[in-house]
Amino acid sequence: MEVAEVEGDHVPSVVPELPSEIIWFLILPRLPAKSLMRFKCVCKSWSSLISGNPTFLGVHRNLRCNNSRYTHLLLNVFDCNTGHDHLLSVQTNQDGDGDGSTSPASATHLLTLSPDYHLYDYQCTNGLFCIFYFAKPVATKTQHDPEDHVHIFNPSTGESIILPHTSLSKYTLQIKGHFGFSPFTNEYKLLQVQLCHDWTSNLFSLKLKILTLGSDSWRCIEVDLDQLPFNPLSSHLYGESVCLHGALHWIYQDGEDRSRIVVFDLGEERFKVIATPEDDGSDPCWTIAEVGGRLALMDDKDAMPQKLMLELWILKDYQNQVWAKETINFPSHWRESTYHHLNSLRTIHTGELFIQSSPGVQASLHFYDMKSNSFYKSSIVLPDRIWQNDGDARLGLITIYHETLAPLRL
Repeated sequence: MEVAEVEGDHVPSVVPELPSEIIWFLILPRLPAKSLMRFKCVCKSWSSLISGNPTFLGVHRNLRCNNSRYTHLLLNVFDCNTGHDHLLSVQTNQDGDGDGSTSPASATHLLTLSPDYHLYDYQCTNGLFCIFYFAKPVATKTQHDPEDHVHIFNPSTGESIILPHTSLSKYTLQIKGHFGFSPFTNEYKLLQVQLCHDWTSNLFSLKLKILTLGSDSWRCIEVDLDQLPFNPLSSHLYGESVCLHGALHWIYQDGEDRSRIVVFDLGEERFKVIATPEDDGSDPCWTIAEVGGRLALMDDKDAMPQKLMLELWILKDYQNQVWAKETINFPSHWRESTYHHLNSLRTIHTGELFIQSSPGVQASLHFYDMKSNSFYKSSIVLPDRIWQNDGDARLGLITIYHETLAPLRL
């Protein structure tokens, strides 16, 4: 075997150097976000690549999203004794034990919210987490509390920012934020909807503001209520939204108590409406969700495992608004009291549907494989300092997410 000769202090390499493009776009994107954040210290070119190269970020995101092994659960644990809200992350484990359960998955602590603040809403889209909270002491949340905060957090990198405050009218009656991502413009946006009521004239109005992540200010969106495809004054604003296809979707009730889906296109910043499935006169109370990359509706009134079934309406054809009904049959032992209500429903692209039952004191989740029609139980090992007494804490599944290196500042 021929050995390279030593020339002074320099030893010639016998291994050919890989092209930078191979390292940057075929090797590095396969690494987890935690490792890549450390590798930013290697050199300036790597730091620039990992921090904001659109091609690199897109390749990394696609690799994580297309592999169920990289799916993470975002959990909230509220400690009744201390008043702390803890956010935890769990990487899903689908290696079954042959008895309908998986080996336990360990939770990682992300952050703890001070008991001086109350977390009242949270949303996640494309790997970024939007937290809405206000400062205590407040007997009840008011719409004019100057200490309201909106916090954007990346659980994969640990980075976070607080968004600029937005002024509220003295006539503000309701307020709701919707957080979304447009793959067409590669932008994260937060839409704020304010319903205002002038008590002196008894007139209602709607105010829309939007903030693009990376910007330092809110923009007002002018809307003509008469031109909207729905009546925003006939319904409350507190429903959960789902971001799909570069648009925000949420449920509203029209003046005749019929449900519709409001759609706000984040690129065009325009509204439209999607009709809900034709019901049988049972007056469903819809909850909107995402199932396998599609919009789905679940009737809250029917989400009771005593019936041993759950009916989902899935929007199979988004453009033509074609709905299809799918039925999930629960195991017989779900008649037990611990499964008396389903309070969280999330899915990943491979077809696993995660279900959490209330009251949420058990450190475990259940998921249903929509392809094989089978159930599995996933136990979660929580940090001892957080889960010292099951009776003093409440566990909640917030969302399911995939890692992203998306920068919070441009």
